Amino acid sequence: MNHIPSGPTTAEMYLIKAESQARLGDYTQAIETVNTLRAKRMVPGKWVKLQANNQTEAIRQILEERRREMPFSQRWFDLRRLNNNEDPNDDIADVTRTFYRISSTAIYDKEEPIIYTLKKNSRKYAFPIRENEIELSNGAMQQNIY
Repeated sequence: MNHIPSGPTTAEMYLIKAESQARLGDYTQAIETVNTLRAKRMVPGKWVKLQANNQTEAIRQILEERRREMPFSQRWFDLRRLNNNEDPNDDIADVTRTFYRISSTAIYDKEEPIIYTLKKNSRKYAFPIRENEIELSNGAMQQNIY
C-alpha cells in the first residue's frame, strides 16, 4: 500500500504550542517546549538549549526553529500568516526573486533579469477565490482585490 503521510507532524504541534505560549506571554514555558522538541531531534552532545530573556526573543527563536524544522513545507504558509498582523516580532520582510527570461530552447542570461518583489502586507499573499464559489454565494462573496 502506497500511503503518503499528510497532516501536521509532531514537531509542528510542538512549535505551534510553543508559539502560542510565547504570544500569550509565557515565554519561559514556550522555550522549554521548544527545547523538548530539540532534545528529541538533536544528537546528544554539546548543543545548547535555547534561552530567552523576554517574549520578543522567545518568538524570534521559535520562528527560527520553525524555519529549521520545516524549511520546505511551511514557509509559504508562515509568510502568509505572519504577514497579516502588525506584531514587530514576526520575521517577515519583502520577498524578492530574480529570474532570467527563458524560451523552450534557451535561457537569455545575457539580458537583464526580471526582478519580482512581494512586499510585506501585500494583498498578493491572498489566493484568488474560485469563480464557482463566488457564483454559488449569490453575490455574498467577492473576488480578492490585488
